[in-house]
Amino acid sequence: MKNIVIVGAGGLASDLYTYLQLKLNKTLQIKGILVDDIKDYYDLNVDEKYLGKIIDYKLKEDDLLLIAIGENPGRKKILEYFNRKKANFFTLIHETTIVHPSANIGEGCIIGPFSIIGSNVSIHSNTFINKYCNIGHNSTIQKNLIMYPYSMIGGNCNIGKNVILSTRATIAPKCKIGDNSIISAHTFIKKDIEDNILVFNFNKNIKKKINNSQ
Repeated sequence: MKNIVIVGAGGLASDLYTYLQLKLNKTLQIKGILVDDIKDYYDLNVDEKYLGKIIDYKLKEDDLLLIAIGENPGRKKILEYFNRKKANFFTLIHETTIVHPSANIGEGCIIGPFSIIGSNVSIHSNTFINKYCNIGHNSTIQKNLIMYPYSMIGGNCNIGKNVILSTRATIAPKCKIGDNSIISAHTFIKKDIEDNILVFNFNKNIKKKINNSQ
């Protein structure tokens, strides 16, 4: 038996809990909820056990973690914490999403409803793809990408690690996006972006260096 431990108790946890119901069977069950504030657990209002605070939890061999936190730096910090603990992560792909058979999906990825993953796409571990997203053929996605709803990646793109694509951000085909970069909402990227860059769109794209010293 494999046990899913949901980490977090906000809106995303509520959504993922619903998605999980069709995945559960005799060999896969939900063990409970990990969250620091017990009030958040009660607000989640699900019939699952409260497992305590995140840092106090003792991992078991049959645990599969589902990180139900959709924003950084919180998501990234928790992933890094459990990676140091050698945790195993659950990969969740919604039934309405279309994944080409040749695509490779890494451990701990979450792909929400009505998304499309094209042919020969490689998605590395712990990527969170929200609803109504698209990744074009032959694109490579490094670990910890966050795609907000309706964001799009064209074919033959290379997306670095820890990148955030905000709602309706669009990456044109054959573009490279550097590590730790953030593409703001409704922004269209037509050329390569280096590491640690925030791009936002007020009629024209404006780039700003990100301080990642924290």
